[in-house]
Amino acid sequence: MRFSVRSRSGAGGAHGFTLVELMIVVAIIATLAAIALPAYKNYIARARVTAMVAELSRAKAAAVLLVAEADGGQPPSDIPPAALGLQESSELCERIHVTTYTRGLRIGCNYGRSGVVHMYYQSEEGWTCFVDNFDLRGWAPEGCRHYNLPPDP
Repeated sequence: MRFSVRSRSGAGGAHGFTLVELMIVVAIIATLAAIALPAYKNYIARARVTAMVAELSRAKAAAVLLVAEADGGQPPSDIPPAALGLQESSELCERIHVTTYTRGLRIGCNYGRSGVVHMYYQSEEGWTCFVDNFDLRGWAPEGCRHYNLPPDP
C-alpha cells in the first residue's frame, strides 16, 4: 500500500497558510487575550492590596505597645510612621499616616487618587482592616472585607 502526499499549491511545492486559516488563528488569539487581560488586572489588584495590608501589619506590635502605654488610653496625637517602624512613603504607599483616637489608632496607606487601606486598632476590639475604595472592595484579603471606616470613638 502506497500513500502519496499532494501539495495544495500545485507544481511549485510551496506550502503555506491560507488567509482564512490566519484569520481563524488571529480570532482565537484575540479571544484568549480578551479573557486573560481582565484576569491579569484582577490578579495585580489583589496582590497590591494584600501587599499593602502586609506592609501596614509590620507596625501592629509597636502600635499595640503605644496604645497600652498611653496615659488615660489616649495615645499621643502626633505619632510619625517611623515610631511604628514604617516609612513616610514606600513603593506601594504614596503616603503612610497614623491617626490616634481614644484607646486606639489607625494606620493608613494612601495610593493613587482615592485609594486607602487602613489598619484600625482599638484596645477592646483588636485589629480591623478596611479598604476605602470602591475599585478595591473585591480585592481585599480575607479578614479585610469592611468597606467603610468605623465611626470615630
